[in-house]
Amino acid sequence: MHRHRKSIFRWPLLVLLSPLLLIVGLGACHRGNWHDPERMQKHMDSIEKDLEEDLAIRPEQREAFRAVSGKIKAHALDRMTQRRNSVVEIKTEFEKDTVNIDQVATLLKQHVHARSTNAELESIIDETAAFYKTLDAEQKVTFNKKVARKLKWFE
Repeated sequence: MHRHRKSIFRWPLLVLLSPLLLIVGLGACHRGNWHDPERMQKHMDSIEKDLEEDLAIRPEQREAFRAVSGKIKAHALDRMTQRRNSVVEIKTEFEKDTVNIDQVATLLKQHVHARSTNAELESIIDETAAFYKTLDAEQKVTFNKKVARKLKWFE
C-alpha cells in the first residue's frame, strides 16, 4: 500500500494563495470591456441608453432612472478599478526575483477590505426597487423580460 506523506506546508500555502487564485479566477471571467474602464463606461452607457429607450422612460421618470443607473455604473467602475489595481500590484510582486509573500498577503487583505459595504449595496438595491415601483405595467413587463433573459446566464 502506497501512502502519501503529508506536507506541513501544503495547506498553509493553499490557504494563503486561495484569495489570489480567486482574484485571478474572477479576473478571467471579465474579458473584453471589463478590463478597460473607458470601454466599460461606453458599454454601460450604451446599455443605459437602450434600457431607457426599451422602457420608454417618461420625462418624470428620467431623473430617477439616470440617478439609479449612474449609481450602479459608478459602483461597477469603482469595483473594477479596485480589482484591476490589486491585480497589477500583486502581479508586480510576483514578477520580482524574490517574492515577498508577506507583501502579497497584505495586498490581498487590502483588496478584501476595500470591498463594498453591505450598506452601500443595500442602498443601490433600495433605490433600484423604489425606481421599479414607479414603472407602469407595460414597463414592468419589458423590464422583467430583460432581467429574466440575463438570469438565464446563471442556469
